[in-house]
Formats: sequence, C-alpha cells, structure tokens
Amino acid sequence: MPALTPLLEDAEPKAEWPGLGILEAQHPMAAQIKGLLTETAASVGAVLSARRNQRHQAPLAQPVHTDLRISVDDMPYLLHHSFFPQREDWPDSTDRFPVVPATTVIQHMIDTAEASVPGHHVVAVTNARFNQWAVAAPPMSVTITVTPTAEDPARSRVDFGPYAHATVDLGLEYPRPPKVWPVDPAAERRPSADAAALYEDGWMFHGPGFQGVTEITAIGDAHIRGVITTPRAPGALLDNVGQLFGYWIMASHEARTVVFPVGMRRIEFLGPHPAPGTRAACHIRIRSVDDTEVLADAQVVVDGTVWAQATGWTDRRFSSHADTRAFERKPGRATLARRQAGNWFAVFDRWGDAASQNLRVHGCLNAFERNQYESLPIRRRRQWLLGRIAAKDAVRQTLWDQGRVQPMYPPEIRVGNEPDGRPRVDGEHGTPLPRFAVSIAHTAEVAVAIVRTGRDDRTAVGIDVEQIVARDQATRDFALTAEEDSLLRSLLACAPTTDLPAHKTAETAQDRDGEALWFTRFWTAKEAVGKAVGSGLAGNPRRFRVVTATEDETVIEIGPGAAGAGLRYRVRTAELANPSDLPARRYIVAWTEGPLPTAGDQELER
Repeated sequence: MPALTPLLEDAEPKAEWPGLGILEAQHPMAAQIKGLLTETAASVGAVLSARRNQRHQAPLAQPVHTDLRISVDDMPYLLHHSFFPQREDWPDSTDRFPVVPATTVIQHMIDTAEASVPGHHVVAVTNARFNQWAVAAPPMSVTITVTPTAEDPARSRVDFGPYAHATVDLGLEYPRPPKVWPVDPAAERRPSADAAALYEDGWMFHGPGFQGVTEITAIGDAHIRGVITTPRAPGALLDNVGQLFGYWIMASHEARTVVFPVGMRRIEFLGPHPAPGTRAACHIRIRSVDDTEVLADAQVVVDGTVWAQATGWTDRRFSSHADTRAFERKPGRATLARRQAGNWFAVFDRWGDAASQNLRVHGCLNAFERNQYESLPIRRRRQWLLGRIAAKDAVRQTLWDQGRVQPMYPPEIRVGNEPDGRPRVDGEHGTPLPRFAVSIAHTAEVAVAIVRTGRDDRTAVGIDVEQIVARDQATRDFALTAEEDSLLRSLLACAPTTDLPAHKTAETAQDRDGEALWFTRFWTAKEAVGKAVGSGLAGNPRRFRVVTATEDETVIEIGPGAAGAGLRYRVRTAELANPSDLPARRYIVAWTEGPLPTAGDQELER
C-alpha cells in the first residue's frame, strides 16, 4: 500500500457514475446515492491534496490574534451592505443597519490565516458557523484568532470574535479543480426577473458595491444559474453567490423568503481570487428546503475552470409573508399596515419568531425608538412595535395621499407622546411633517392606528380594538350603567338570529349577535372617546355613556366629572379578524369621527 500512495495522491478522484445516472431518473434513491458518492469522491480528493501540502507545511506553533476595527469609516463598502435603506442624507448609520456579510467574514478569516503562515494559501474553509451579525454602526473591534490544531499542522481554527468560527486548511498549492457541473436544459426555464431588476425592484437590498449579479441565466425546481461580475469589496463575489441563492427561494416560494447564511460545511478554493471585474459563472444546486433552512451546493467557474466549490451552504429562513413582500422590497414606498374602510390602518404580526421580529425593529424604528423598545418588558415589545408600525404607516400613506412623491421611510417618523399621554408624531432628523392627531391601539396579534391632519380639540381622534370574548358579570357591572345595560339587552332582543350563512355555527351566531359582540362594541366606543379627549376612561367607564348604538355606529355622551363633559361623539365600529395563518380571533375596532355639534354650536351657525 505505501508504494501506491504517491499514485493515489496524484490521481484525480473520478466522480462519474454512469450506471446510477441511468437509474436516477427512475429511482429517487439512486439520485441520493449518486450525490453521496460524488461528495465522498470530492472529499477524498481534498484529503489527498491536503496530504501533498502537509509534507511542505510550516506549522503554526501558537495562536495568532489580530484586532479588526469594524465601522463604516474603516469599511465604507459596508454602507452598500446595509439591510435598510434610508433617505440619502440620513445622518444616523445605525438606522441603516450595516452588517459585515458572512462571506466577508470568511474573507477576513482567510486573510488572517494566510498572514499567519506566509507563502501559504487557504485551500478550504470547513464547518463555518455564523452566530450573530457583526454590525458596523456603532463602530466596534473584533479579535480574529487563528489557533493551530494538534492533529494537523495544515489546519487551524479561526474565530471571528463571538460572531463566527470556521476551520481553514492551508497549503502551498491549490488542489486540482473538479469538473464543471453539467447542465440539463430540459430541467430549467427563464427567470421571471433579470439581473437589473434584482436590484432596481428591490429583490436584493445590496448597494452598488455588492451588486455583482449581471445575468440570471436560468432557474429550475432545484437549481439556478447566473453570471457574476466580481465586485471589489472583500467577500463580495461569494456574497453574490448568496444573492442568486436568495433569489431562487424568493422566486420559488411564497412565504419565509427572507434568508441569510448561517453555515457552510465546506468551501474549496481551487485558485487565486479573481480580480475585480472578472466574469464568473455560478451554478447552485438546491439540496433541501424545510420551514427553517435551505441547503445548497454551489460552483463558481472562471474561464471554464472551477475557482470555488461550496458544499452544504445553509441559509436560515426568516418569517415573512406575501403581504409583507412589497414593504421588504421598497420600504420607502410601501406599508406593512393596510388601510381599512373608515381610513384607519391595521397591521398583523406576520413575523412570529424573535429573530424575525428583530429585523422589523431595525427596519421600522429609529435609534430613539429602538432604545425605548429595549427598555420595555419583553412581554410588551411585540404589541408596542405593532402600534408604532401602524401609526407610521398611517402617516406615510396620508402624506402620499396628499401629494408627496418622495419615498418616506419609517425611521423618518418618531412616535412619541403628548404630556397628557396621547401619541404624537414628529419628523426625525429634519424630516418635514405637518401636525397630525394620532391614536393607536393594539391587542393580541393586531394593532390599529388612525391619523387626522391637525392637532387640536376639533381634530383629536381616538381608536380602540378589543377581541370579542365573553365578559363576566362583574366586568359588565363595572362598565355599564343600568340604562346602558337595558339598551344592550334591547339590542340583543332585536338582533337577528336566523338566516345566517350555512357555514356559521351556533357559537359563531352567538358571537355575532350575542352579548359578547354588543358589549365589545360598547366598550371599544367608550375607549375610543376617552382617547380622543386625552384622559382615557380614567377608571370610570360609566362616565362615557352609550346613548344610541347600531352595528356600525355608536353615540357616546361624556358625563359630569370627565374631560370633555357634555360632549357627544359619533363613533364608528367595524369587525376585524385575524388572517387564516394566525390564531382564530375576531375583534371590534371603534374610531371617533369628532364631537357632534353642541346646541351652542348650532346657535352660532344660525
């Protein structure tokens, strides 16, 4: 066997299996076996190549530590890898959320490892894991540590601070390139978007420094091909591989289409990094897709020769929804909240997990608001965030309705509070904003908001939302006067209980026309008026008396001792339900339409 070792080390592992190639079209198991054998052959080649390099390896004796400063001043290209675009002259880089790409992290690992053993190249990166984003604003420093492994002098572990780690293999020469993957034209089609649209239409958030995809050649059910023009930024070529990968998931799936790398099992480098401007063909094969991750392999080919091959590239899928896609692509032109009849806005929690919620925090709140958010108890954060999103979207849409043509991003609006506790909105960092009256409410998975131009007693507005649920007698006694209770029961007596659609159950009929529904209408109307006058119910809901009520309109009279005593408000009400992918809940939303004219007002008009 020792005599055969030199021959084996000079041999190129054969990764063609013609017999299995015939069977794989008929038997899925054959395709899996072929993939396993191909991967094994590639690994054998890498091991043999590493042995060739190991004979000439100068071992690294001790760990090497290198400090790297990360900021948009030290790395201005990171402004082109900011998750959230802002107004061009926006002064606060933290609102852009500039992040070091995973592939740039890998490049810094490679550079540090190669500097620790002069004259050697990193020929492979294995078991790369990305634990958290390395954010460039505010500035920070990261220590990159290269630690030699005891079992192999050609291999070192590299830690990029707490943010990422990987193992690198070093050698004096690059391994022999594998064969370029074949293409089956019958298994692919033209993509729905071209490369220019990838950036112009917001499929990708990347700025010019990372815009390298110059052609989306073809897409299939389990692969995508394209051409990348190598950008100048470190790690940007491989980042564009990730962009093609990301486009495949966006073009192939409706939900959870926001993806970011979390790991790479192995990346082999078969030659020096291509110079900026070099065209490279990219072929990505999708290996598996589940609800949380997408797994793929990739080849990058330059002048007909494989430059890099990735195995086990893993992207995490973050919560997103078809309803949020327009905002994700054009956050300065689209909203997450939807306008409802009556000109109020509702937004539902469509992100679900903490990591996805964190993306919404950075995309919708400015630095001042993020500090507020972080100071809240965790149980309150989701609904507080939903309320801010609803209010900002109501303001932005109102401005567009009034003729604004420029984009407006959510961080340009600061949602704060008046001295009496009512919400208020102001422009952030010089954003001009007219005076608005605003009201916000939230419960469970929904938040609602309403705005009116102006900010005075005549334009003051209130909105409330409550889930339709049965209340106990003590709650009803606390909330309603005897006259209101009598009115509620008379409405119950008049409410139709027949001729319901066939799909309505008896329980649904009771909800729709029963005491829970009418009580919720009364309660939300009272809450909305309390917000409009700036006092809330002040612990005494009976002072806000329901005078008349129908299914969609209630009149509230404010009694003695409460703010606005003597005023009557018309309050509109509407039912709202969670989308089908959220827990089944139904709500009543109530919003004021200004105080009704008083007798004095009518006398003045005459």
